[in-house]
Amino acid sequence: MTHTYQLEGWMTGKSLVPAQNIEYARDGYLHCVDTTDQSCVLVLPVKPHDGFKIIVQDKFDSWESSPLVIHRNGNKIMGLEEHLTCDQPKMMFALVYTNLTGWVVTTDLKMNKSRKD
Repeated sequence: MTHTYQLEGWMTGKSLVPAQNIEYARDGYLHCVDTTDQSCVLVLPVKPHDGFKIIVQDKFDSWESSPLVIHRNGNKIMGLEEHLTCDQPKMMFALVYTNLTGWVVTTDLKMNKSRKD
């Protein structure tokens, strides 16, 4: 199960729960992904704006046994034309989109307050 938290709602526990095991990335949100019971796919947007940023976390220590797949939706991730498979336990990282390079993985977890979604 995936829990997506608006960064302001993260501390209060206000979460958005997907219908199935597919979640769509939302700018400025923390996506806590639990793959304990089933695998999960996080789908990046087709046309993100420059600076679109999400944080992804294996809060439940489940990615090693059942990896999260981040679907690139046509854009490159770290210069590669392949989906990102997250199989390291307890990971937390950010994905940032730039018009020049596509998606970049970073450990900068600060969020820009001006979301465009």
